[in-house]
Amino acid sequence: MNYEVHRSGVYGWLVGLASVPLVLIGFDVLVLPKVVTGYSRFIDRLAEMAGLNAPGPNGPEEAWALLFATVGTAMLLWSTKEMAAPRPILVADGSGITFNNLGGPTAGTVYLPWEEVSVVDAVVLEDADGGVPALRVRVVDSRRLPSNPWGGEWVEGSLVLRANAWAADPLDVVEGLNAAAAAELPPRARRVPTSYRVLSLGLAVAAIGLGLIVYLLWNLQPWEIPPRGENWPFIPAMLVFGLGVLVTVAGFRNIYEQRYAWSIGEPE
Repeated sequence: MNYEVHRSGVYGWLVGLASVPLVLIGFDVLVLPKVVTGYSRFIDRLAEMAGLNAPGPNGPEEAWALLFATVGTAMLLWSTKEMAAPRPILVADGSGITFNNLGGPTAGTVYLPWEEVSVVDAVVLEDADGGVPALRVRVVDSRRLPSNPWGGEWVEGSLVLRANAWAADPLDVVEGLNAAAAAELPPRARRVPTSYRVLSLGLAVAAIGLGLIVYLLWNLQPWEIPPRGENWPFIPAMLVFGLGVLVTVAGFRNIYEQRYAWSIGEPE
């Protein structure tokens, strides 16, 4: 018997709804004036209504439009994927519980056998927004789990996961987990950690961003007076490099926690 807990479909729908204005603004500036004949940019109409000078065809707003289009498209694709084929937050069977993205969005999965779980129950977590329904998992050895769990926190030695965005009530989740634990299944094979793949992806993205920065420095030469060209392409290039650095750091952190968990100690 497999029991899965998914994120609420409303959450994915809201993310997709929030991506719409970002995608429209980005494509309004970058694509539509070049594709649709006689199309007037929305940003130009706003400038005319406000009595301001219209931005130039290659002004700095195009860098922000590129950022909006990229982020909005990524949010829209993720929202569509989550509504069509959602990834479970956790999966339980007769051998244990598998948590997805417990160490962060790039951390992969964490497997916890039932013999290392002492108590699973539903609680109310008090935070700045008031009482939040949550799932509490008390474990025998907490060093297997990340010290800063994504979507939860450590409370008195127990892992407490916020369930306000889940599709199921924590009380129903507890019943499902207990039923899965009672099922007799063969032990699950350990999955290969994905941290090294995350680290490789981060290094590749950082290398691409650094290559773009070097290329732009070589061709635009912004230190010249007057500069040879517009400097706005440096913004998306630096964002790509920064994203690669963040993913690389996340990969190193996950590898450290997996290989040297004994040196981290008990979470507070």
